[in-house]
Amino acid sequence: MPEALVFAAVVPRLFGTPLLLDVHDLTSKLFASKFAGKSKVLSAITASEKASFRFAHEVLTVHEPYADEIRAWTRRPVSVVMNCPDERLFVPRPEPLRWDPAGEVVFSYHGLIAPRHGLVEATEALARLRGDFPGARLQVRGSGDGLEELGARAEALGIRDAVDLPTRLYPLPEIVKELDKVHIGLVPSRLDPWTDGVLPTKLMEYAMLGVPVITFRNPVISRYFPDDTVRYVDPADPDTLHEAMRELAADPDRAMAQAARASEVMAGLRWSEQKKHYFAVVDRLTARRG
Repeated sequence: MPEALVFAAVVPRLFGTPLLLDVHDLTSKLFASKFAGKSKVLSAITASEKASFRFAHEVLTVHEPYADEIRAWTRRPVSVVMNCPDERLFVPRPEPLRWDPAGEVVFSYHGLIAPRHGLVEATEALARLRGDFPGARLQVRGSGDGLEELGARAEALGIRDAVDLPTRLYPLPEIVKELDKVHIGLVPSRLDPWTDGVLPTKLMEYAMLGVPVITFRNPVISRYFPDDTVRYVDPADPDTLHEAMRELAADPDRAMAQAARASEVMAGLRWSEQKKHYFAVVDRLTARRG
């Protein structure tokens, strides 16, 4: 983002170079989340998006709901290459990582640490959960402007020792190693104009590894993950998160069965499959240049 960066290629385009615009997230949705009520700004962003799509020869995006939306704005071809985990890095666990509910239960979040991703709410749910599961803790890996607030909230709740916050940036291979230690993944984002249209990569990474997931619900996640593959929280707030965390922590068998069904969903959502679609788009554009 923003899509308007596509205009940096104006000179190559004039000389016949095919132009592919890769849209992972829609700028208009992010701005609607951050700047609600500023209609003139949002109108300008939307107009810029539409112009960007029309300037490109083809558009690439990450899931069908985005593709449907973009197709309504442009006559350019729109292809889907999902932002799926690479199984060379995210290798499915050979055996499920079970836990004893009376012992340590590690919840996990990795990625952008921002207020809209609900980590403060997850920490509040964890504080309540530790009354029944004293070994419950939360591992957070990533960075963002919500890290300081998250640490302060954990401190205020008296569970700072149970919330493992990052002290540095982790390269992707190290993130994968960190996930080897976790039992249950959390994707607790608040629903807003931006999160309403995302398919979180971290959700697919947990599912690929065989980690049970608690996630917020939006139309895109629901399209790919049926109700029996993840534990939905509607909406993701301290009460619903506490209930979901308690249910899965207390019942490893249920959690493992859920994770197994999510792994089946991931059979078609691997990078080894998605990259074929990407190559086909590039080959088509290359042929156009020829």
